[in-house]
Amino acid sequence: MESRICYFLAVCRYGGFTAAARACGVRHSTVSRGVRQFERAVGGKLFERRRPLRLTALALRLRPMLEELHGLSVRIDRALETETSVANAGDGEAAD
Repeated sequence: MESRICYFLAVCRYGGFTAAARACGVRHSTVSRGVRQFERAVGGKLFERRRPLRLTALALRLRPMLEELHGLSVRIDRALETETSVANAGDGEAAD
């Protein structure tokens, strides 16, 4: 589900599926499919798919929480990477 949240947030941030796909380094169809799957998971449409692309009421309610969740996920990943680096640096020490 994490990638679907990232795709949703990227579409919000960049204003469209093509720009979001470019920013995420994936194909347009990957972002579109991920958002559709996420819409099924949350039980409703997230975008009004016309120009300009607009967020639905559901998306407007979810976006701040999902941005917070994504930010926490990034912080956790960084903390784990740091912890892993510290643990691996200690692996080379001699045991007493």
